[in-house]
Amino acid sequence: MLKKISYPAGGYTTFDYEPNIYGAVFERWPSEVMPNQNGNQFTSGLRIKSIKKYNEQNELVSQKKYHYEKDFLSGGNISSGILAYVPQYIENESSLVRVTSNPYSNFSLAGPHITYSEVTVEEEGKGYSVFRYKNYDNGYADRMPINYSVDENYLLEYDMGISMDIERGQLLAENIYDIIRILVRKIEYEYN
Repeated sequence: MLKKISYPAGGYTTFDYEPNIYGAVFERWPSEVMPNQNGNQFTSGLRIKSIKKYNEQNELVSQKKYHYEKDFLSGGNISSGILAYVPQYIENESSLVRVTSNPYSNFSLAGPHITYSEVTVEEEGKGYSVFRYKNYDNGYADRMPINYSVDENYLLEYDMGISMDIERGQLLAENIYDIIRILVRKIEYEYN
């Protein structure tokens, strides 16, 4: 994992990480997002926690902190992360291999195991930017197949249906707030 970039002209950038945390789980069939009964939960992988930039004299020039909770600026503390499936790992003598419970993962149809609907970037001394993304909980869950002729139990367990993975992660909106959390600018995105 990338921890530091040093620049030829001087200065450097550091990256801090934290574990992925999800606040809800996507249930494939019937297609719905279920909040965690026990609050936020950890899952595998890392997400960026902060990025710090330093000048040639090793002085901190800027710092960005990343918050993944829904409605962070209003005090929200539930992660916007949605767990699509639980990845499973096995370890052999030479490496750690990812094996998931999803039979289609070897064909890269499953997409990432966790996706985030909202990320707030706090830029120290400047304000906040709130980014909202297409995700399972805002209209981009996978769809049932249009037509099928297999045993229903087989479908429920193995069929991916119509994947919306290509849509998830696209930016829906960016709201920019000043240091005292007053909305300064709002940008909405539309896709063809």
